[in-house]
Amino acid sequence: MQLIVDDGSIIDTLLMEDYIEAITTPVQANTPSGPADLCGGYSGYTYTTNTVANATTYTWAIDPASAGTVTANGTSATVDIDPAYSGNLDVKVRADNQCGNGLWSQAFAATVFSTPAQYWISDGAAYCAGTQGVEVTLDGSEQGVDYELILDGAGTGNIMAGTGDLLNFGYRTDEGIYTITGYTGYCEAVMYGNAYIHEIDIPGAAAAPEGDDLVCPGEESAYTSSGAAGASQYVWSLTPAEAGTITGNSTEAVVLWSDTYEGPASIHVYGTNDCGDGPVSDALEINVNTSPQPVIEGDDLVCENTAGYVYSSEDHAQASYNWLVDGGTITSGQGTHQITVTWGDMGTAYVNLSEVSAADCEGIAAEFVVNVDDCVGIEEQFMSNISLYPNPAGETLNIEFYSRQSAQLSVQVLNRLGQMVMSNSEYIAAGNNNISLNTSSLNNGYYTIKLMTGDGVVVQEKFIIIK
Repeated sequence: MQLIVDDGSIIDTLLMEDYIEAITTPVQANTPSGPADLCGGYSGYTYTTNTVANATTYTWAIDPASAGTVTANGTSATVDIDPAYSGNLDVKVRADNQCGNGLWSQAFAATVFSTPAQYWISDGAAYCAGTQGVEVTLDGSEQGVDYELILDGAGTGNIMAGTGDLLNFGYRTDEGIYTITGYTGYCEAVMYGNAYIHEIDIPGAAAAPEGDDLVCPGEESAYTSSGAAGASQYVWSLTPAEAGTITGNSTEAVVLWSDTYEGPASIHVYGTNDCGDGPVSDALEINVNTSPQPVIEGDDLVCENTAGYVYSSEDHAQASYNWLVDGGTITSGQGTHQITVTWGDMGTAYVNLSEVSAADCEGIAAEFVVNVDDCVGIEEQFMSNISLYPNPAGETLNIEFYSRQSAQLSVQVLNRLGQMVMSNSEYIAAGNNNISLNTSSLNNGYYTIKLMTGDGVVVQEKFIIIK
């Protein structure tokens, strides 16, 4: 191309060679090449054509369009087949540029074959040594499709023709993961799922239980076993059954010991699985210790704001004692079997005790009730030389005393809990007096006789009834 510029006096010329290129519409592309036998639902089939002069782009198409999708990439294309399609398929290509579109190539004819439908293989399982194994089935099949049983990715040679119904590949004993592949002369598909089949034996002997071998009634104890080879669950037992309740189906168990049982016991365990029960373990021998049964002894009728009252329980070697007093103060002996108490103001007070034995078993005594009285001192004002006889008493108790003056006297008998079990009123004269009480209705035990005047002064004495 040449450009000439002339202004009447000066002429300038610009020559540019090969500046304009003359092109034509691309010629027809060659027939594509690629696979002729296709499978429904498969992806990634590649087709190619030759390079066409002057072509800048290539357009690809499949016929029918419902057969799948085509993705162009220059002189090659990728075809993905619709799973529902089967039949004939044409693939063609066209070369294009800015001058226009070339002619469509001759079609490449392919055939889409049906891919086998996918059915479910049965679940795998363990089977017991010496049995027929585990049955492998496929829950459906198609006529015209062959199905092969695959073990760990390798064909077994066990091939069955589809019937349109369930297929049974029989019982299998070789250990591994089973799958099934269905195939025609052109297409194949792996069926859904897999079956892991393996052999198991009856469990081996369980290891002996481990845990506390010295326990207390009423407490809870945990026990373990390192297990048994091949066991899926465990069965625990406690002997004798009255010793407590044992729970657990793994390598751990818990025993709730009976409140009333004391003495020897033993625990066993064995493993179990679908093939049966394994041997019972060696026993863990256990001693259920005796729990303390403390009983509080001492005065249950006392004077207010008075020191020196002693309360005790039976002394056991290496035992520890914890006392609680409500209404008074422990002045000595805490931690031992005997304490000394200073009582406070008049009213109802309480003594409590828990004892822990050398084996760390705890026992709690029944609450001991104490009546704290004002104890004004009738003995100094009215009485002296008080005598109770016989003591221990039987059917009758006599009370002898000397009174400095006449008075109306109330006589009460209290049991160990401070409860009044007998009462009457007597008029006494100045001088020697004798009051006789009929105690035939009273049970054996400790009692307190309480003598009170009308103006509230009191004197107390203790006695025992043994019949």
